[in-house]
Amino acid sequence: MVTDTQAALLMRMSNATIDRMLKGARSTMLPHGRTHTKPGSLLKSQIPMRT
Repeated sequence: MVTDTQAALLMRMSNATIDRMLKGARSTMLPHGRTHTKPGSLLKSQIPMRT
């Protein structure tokens, strides 16, 4: 539950400050690495290839 005072402070907070505050929480939620997909043959068969 958020109080009126906390809500007012959150509304005044900049996007960059919010990003800095949530950096630790986001790093635990998101998968690591460059991509989130796994290789598979299902998608390969759906992509048209010119030969």
